[in-house]
Amino acid sequence: MGPQRDRLGKDAGYPPSLPSFLLKRGEADNGMSVAVNYATSRTFPNATNGEKPEHHVVFDMGAGSTSATVLKFQSRTVKDFGKWSKSFQEIHAVGVGWDKTLGGDALNELIVDDMVSKLVESKKLKDGTTTEQVKAHGKTMAKLWKEAERLRQILSANTETSGSFEGLYEEDVNFKYSISRSTFEELAKNHADRISKPLMDALAMAKLTLDDIGSIILHGGAIRTPFVQKQLEQVCNDAGKLRTNVNADEAAALGAAFKGAALSRSFRVKEIKTHDIPGYGASIKFERKQKAFLPTSQIGQEKITIIKNLNDFELDFTQEHLRDNETIDYPVFHARTTNLTLALAELKDKFGCAAENITIWFGMQLNPVNAIPEITRGSASCEVEEEVKKSVVEKAKEFLGFDSKKSQQPLKDDSNKEPTSESSTASSSPNTASSESVESPTTSSSTSSETATESPSAESNVIVEGPEQPRNFRVETSIIGFEFAPLGIPRPSKEEMNRIQSRLAAFDASDLARIQREETLNSLEAFIYRARDLLDDGEFVKAITNDALEKLKQSLHEISDWLYADGSDAPTPDLKAKLDSLKQLVDPALDRKSENAQRPAKLESLKQNLKSTKMFMEVMDKQIKAEESAFSASTSKTSSPSPSETSSTIISSSEESSVNDSSSSTTSTSTSTSSSQPTPTYSTYTPVDLSILSETHDRIEKWLDEKMKLQEKLSDSDTPAITIADMEAKLAELQRALNRVMEKMTRKAKTGGGSGGSKKQGKKNGKKNKGKEKEKSKTKGEEKEEKETKKTDGKKGTTTSNKDEL
Repeated sequence: MGPQRDRLGKDAGYPPSLPSFLLKRGEADNGMSVAVNYATSRTFPNATNGEKPEHHVVFDMGAGSTSATVLKFQSRTVKDFGKWSKSFQEIHAVGVGWDKTLGGDALNELIVDDMVSKLVESKKLKDGTTTEQVKAHGKTMAKLWKEAERLRQILSANTETSGSFEGLYEEDVNFKYSISRSTFEELAKNHADRISKPLMDALAMAKLTLDDIGSIILHGGAIRTPFVQKQLEQVCNDAGKLRTNVNADEAAALGAAFKGAALSRSFRVKEIKTHDIPGYGASIKFERKQKAFLPTSQIGQEKITIIKNLNDFELDFTQEHLRDNETIDYPVFHARTTNLTLALAELKDKFGCAAENITIWFGMQLNPVNAIPEITRGSASCEVEEEVKKSVVEKAKEFLGFDSKKSQQPLKDDSNKEPTSESSTASSSPNTASSESVESPTTSSSTSSETATESPSAESNVIVEGPEQPRNFRVETSIIGFEFAPLGIPRPSKEEMNRIQSRLAAFDASDLARIQREETLNSLEAFIYRARDLLDDGEFVKAITNDALEKLKQSLHEISDWLYADGSDAPTPDLKAKLDSLKQLVDPALDRKSENAQRPAKLESLKQNLKSTKMFMEVMDKQIKAEESAFSASTSKTSSPSPSETSSTIISSSEESSVNDSSSSTTSTSTSTSSSQPTPTYSTYTPVDLSILSETHDRIEKWLDEKMKLQEKLSDSDTPAITIADMEAKLAELQRALNRVMEKMTRKAKTGGGSGGSKKQGKKNGKKNKGKEKEKSKTKGEEKEEKETKKTDGKKGTTTSNKDEL
């Protein structure tokens, strides 16, 4: 169990690129995952305010095992950014219990054993067939296991059910089996007594009772078995504690997915912190066995261990498992230091550390992925006194003799008295001298500043040290390295692993080949039955030649006999060859049958499209000619002006030339006016459009006539001269030509073009031109009146000159 299971699992099947979180056992454990799903839509008492937390049990009974997890639910409020605070939910696993062999498979096994015993007792098998022989038959047991699971699930809703088998163990044996719910519960009587054990073990680990539990959350497919819930009700003495408020099949998956989303930065979900436990204890063996972790220790939390050993040492980690009420130590790994002696020598030589001041420690934790103990780090350290660095000012004062730590003080001259014993003491112990000088001022040999002030006439001086500076210490650390070796079942060598992987690959290839052969065999059998049915189909018989029909009948007879004789064990290439030989005869006839059935409808569709296109071309031709004639008539009327308009134009131009004295301006104005007039479009369609469409239509019509003449000479069993695919291609070609014309008409309609638009636009332009001509005539008339008035009032010479100009 534990580490051996994980290591063997990785060696057996997990690819190296598989993410580690998919193998996670800690926070993604079933009980914790269900608890996360349970907490996503709920709020729990706030532990920060002193409220009592809630305790619930997740009882999970799946196909292979049963487990019970006691969990503590609470919320907590902590300080967030600035003055804000936030609340989050906490889930603590406080106890676990399990039964690794109690589950749906164990209940199915009871039904399977009952089936086998009744099959042997029915005397339908050959004499001497035993129960062990039936259980050793793989195909028979696969049928029984599959049917047993179905029967157990039906018994969860019905009181009685039955199942039947054909060709069970022997080809001519038909077996019918029936079972009632009461019979099933009688078979599972011993299993029912085991249901309560995981629950009680979990409560004992958590040091709680059923009265402390708020509810028991049921999870797992086998939990729907009636006697399981009945047994839990008897244990709890309260049916109200059993809750089905989570999805019994998907709650664990949903909780794990929610936890994965919380770990990702791409999602923002409700904050739920989980704290899981391993359920197993762990110990260290070093000189003596020592407890490292309890079954209720928190996963992922580091623990520091100090060792008083100055030489390289070795450690053995074990995991504790309980089997038959007896604790068994399973070895996990062996650890050995690699550089402890060198690290201690470095601390001694380089930093002067004493052996008794060196501390050796290492950290260990329960791995968050698989809850197995591991060493995280290790080091050796000691405290070293750090030299006080002097500032630049202090160094300068010391160089000049003005040491801040020392001072020169004048003392009182007392030649009649001898120095007291305190003077020597003061020179050796400045703290004592200072205190004594304050308490007894008569001791003239003291060196305090107060004494110096009272005795200014002193002639002798003495140097006194200042207060002692604080001492600084730093910690010097040297990293300790470890070597690890897994214990327990030895790991296979590289050569053995290569051999195992090659064997597994061979199994995969064999399974793939078997599947391909079975698929080919099924395809061949199905094609034989289909071909036999086609022989009775009149349309198929018309589409195949007589020689091919006779050959197909003969091949079907031969392949059928071969298939049920030697062909049942034939390899895949032989089966494919037989299948291909039949398809070569049948598939062409099926294609001709399909062509013959669809040709009339497709041919009629193509003819109708050609007819519609021809009618559309006639309409286009008439419209182009009508619009062209109308445009020519309007153009001719505009180009031939009336005599009155001509004379007025000449008069106005002569008058303008006389006033402005510039005859060239009239010519330039008329030229610019005529050149600025746009050439109008008289029709939506152009002769080019009609020509392209007509060419496409004629080409397709000619092709159709030629192909139909060839097709009329052929029979239904001949290869067709005109196929459905050819006619669809011609239809698409004709449709593309029509679409080009229609798209052009649509674009002109949107932009105001076309014949209707040109007429309206011409009318608007005509109205505007007439208005401009009226304004010009009014202006010219007014100018003429003014000129005539000037002529009357003026001289005769001017009038004569004007007449001459006219």
